[in-house]
Amino acid sequence: MNGDDHIIPFLAQVHVDLGAFNYNTFSLTYDSLQVRYTRSANTRSDGHQLVFSALNRIYVMDLPNGRPHILIDQSVGQYQPFYSPDGKWIAYVTRSDINGGAVWRIPSTGGTPEKLTSDNPFAIYNEPTWAPDGSNLAVLRDTSSQFILGLLNNRVLGELDLLSVKDHSIRNVARRVPMENNLAFSREGNRINFITAESDSFPTPTLVSVDLNGKNLHRLTFMSGLGTPSQLAENESYDRTQMTVSPDYKYAIYEINEELYLSPILDEAFLPVGISRNGTIPIVKFSEGGKDIHWENGGKTFCWSYGNKFFRIDPAKIMLTAEESKRDSTIYDNGIIKVHVVPDEAIIIKINAPRQYAHGTIALTNARIITMKGNKIIEHGVIVISDGKFVAVGTVDGVSIPKEAKVIDLKGKTIMPGLIDLHDHLDPSEAIFEQQSWEFLANLAYGITTARNPSSDFDSFGYSELLETGQMIGPRLFTVGVGVKHSLESLEDARSVVRKRVTMGATCIKQYLQPTRLQKQWLLIASREYGLNMTNEGDYDMKYSLPMIKDGSTGVEHNPLWGNVYNDVLQFMSEAGTWHTPTLMVSRGGVSGTDYFRWLFSKSPDKKAASFWPTDRYYGFIRHPKPAKSDSAFPDFARVSRVETNIRRHGGHVAMGAHGNDPGIGSHWELWALQMGGLSNLEALQEATVDGAKALGMGQDLGSIEPGKIADLIVLDKNPLDDIHNTLSIRYVMKGGILYDGNTLNELWPEKKKCPEWRYKDGNIASQKTGQSQSPKPNVNQNSMQDDDEPTN
Repeated sequence: MNGDDHIIPFLAQVHVDLGAFNYNTFSLTYDSLQVRYTRSANTRSDGHQLVFSALNRIYVMDLPNGRPHILIDQSVGQYQPFYSPDGKWIAYVTRSDINGGAVWRIPSTGGTPEKLTSDNPFAIYNEPTWAPDGSNLAVLRDTSSQFILGLLNNRVLGELDLLSVKDHSIRNVARRVPMENNLAFSREGNRINFITAESDSFPTPTLVSVDLNGKNLHRLTFMSGLGTPSQLAENESYDRTQMTVSPDYKYAIYEINEELYLSPILDEAFLPVGISRNGTIPIVKFSEGGKDIHWENGGKTFCWSYGNKFFRIDPAKIMLTAEESKRDSTIYDNGIIKVHVVPDEAIIIKINAPRQYAHGTIALTNARIITMKGNKIIEHGVIVISDGKFVAVGTVDGVSIPKEAKVIDLKGKTIMPGLIDLHDHLDPSEAIFEQQSWEFLANLAYGITTARNPSSDFDSFGYSELLETGQMIGPRLFTVGVGVKHSLESLEDARSVVRKRVTMGATCIKQYLQPTRLQKQWLLIASREYGLNMTNEGDYDMKYSLPMIKDGSTGVEHNPLWGNVYNDVLQFMSEAGTWHTPTLMVSRGGVSGTDYFRWLFSKSPDKKAASFWPTDRYYGFIRHPKPAKSDSAFPDFARVSRVETNIRRHGGHVAMGAHGNDPGIGSHWELWALQMGGLSNLEALQEATVDGAKALGMGQDLGSIEPGKIADLIVLDKNPLDDIHNTLSIRYVMKGGILYDGNTLNELWPEKKKCPEWRYKDGNIASQKTGQSQSPKPNVNQNSMQDDDEPTN
């Protein structure tokens, strides 16, 4: 009894009930892609034609049953088309990675487009909106580079301009206007409606109007309590709120969390209208999926889009349905009337686009092949790839190479599957897309051929389609859209959320810190019903994550503060089957992987990152690294990694996800961090490839080099089984059978193409704006770089 602490060993029989494991599998094919992400659909004034954007192009289709076709042949991205009031013109905006944005108009019947703005490589335009007489366009403009760098949300503020269609003159109407907005003219055309920026005067989303000189501001409507308490606390819903008032001032409509709400304006004289759950004005939720809200026919028709459908309805029909719901006592006690109302018109937009993959046959010979089929390694192997898939894998003596094949001798090289990053926050700009995203380019150059973004935005579905069809270069992207942060109020609420993700083609949904276990279970039940996997935001407290695993969730993101972990937890993780993605780069408790590896990176930077990161960011890391608190061989995040190793060794599932903080190279750092916990090099590589494929539910098509699977691989100059850090010695990357130079992303086979130029590749933002030279560049480690040469036959 001297007061010392001692661990007293004991055994206990513990019985834990586990919910059914929610795990769904999905097949990947090269069949044509059904486009789901369409935006800005609206009809011509005569009702006989629809215009919309998809795949960064503008399409028109005759109504009711016409076939969509591309309206304009331009090499830049085209967005946000809108018919003029007389139906003769379509206004739209474009974006070029090199030359910036512009506003255009084109005859609605097609022809030569007319550019309405002067050249400015740093200007991006948004929301072109016609005045009722067709003489002017209201448009938002940003020149701060925030839009260009992918920071579009309500906190990015731009200029509201009035652009003359006749002489192209510009009048500034308002400054500091959120770039994500709903612009609309008043019925008379003498005022412009828009959502204000958050301020002391406007602490909640507020729709205001000003005259054409930016004077005489009137507050029209504001949202004071439509969100739940958790939404308001996080301000997440406010960032995505869209509001519009009908031109006849009879109705206000709100889009929040991709759902649509209507409130009547009881008397125009009583504007502004405050919308609150506890207010006297009824709130009617009438659509579980809605984007791009706008009015037609002077306010008699309300229109919106979602996925590949365009909807129109008479708002009076919504109110009539709501009144009937009241009589039937179906009004909810939370202050919102939820009704099922059939739109007056629902137009399905059918576009099928070919997926990108290599056509032809290629053979990679004389290489070491780490197949990831179990522990199988072929020391002198051959891989034959035809039409984007592996067709033969074996020894040089055991595989017959077709005569028509392109043959590349890779003697001394090592081939492994492409990396799969399960937690990769790739977030390019919203609404007005880049032509090529540096984040996507960096990922593919570093061998990440498949990525999942576990919490992004609605526009991520559009980027996924662009990558799938080859209009952007980067990894195969799976997205959950927006994580489910808003508090669910019923199982039906959860089903509504999941149905929206199914509509957009998602395979997984992300539960994000729902307040109660019951709410998490609702979302899990709905995911199981609709065949989606469900991953979850983890928490510091292990007791928060364990119930989600117990209930049968597919995955959990982030590590808890594990502390000392014993066999009870290890066996529990093994039996449950849940895939854990610890994200050691943002590891909780002590030094994270990001801090540690950035510190090392500053001492020996990698030249490839200099080629694919914006220059400001690259040299910022080199000059100002966040110092690691420990330079030991076993920093804090590695202690977490040791727990993950024990989970795997006990039969549990662990996969690699680097959080996207340092696109490309960060995935290698995460892989190395996993290995630091005690994994063999092969085990660590498995977690970053075949295990990731299984976690996605796509193990039958991705993750290993086997006949029949999709041809994703990396060719390395050095063997990562000898040294895990050799994963950076990338000579070539192959995705879908297409072979790229690993240093430049020039396509080498089946065609020879230069990687497209993208903004800030050769200079930082400040120097490009001012023409000033850059600071001297520090020395860079050349070890992982090779010449931009062509494969030898």
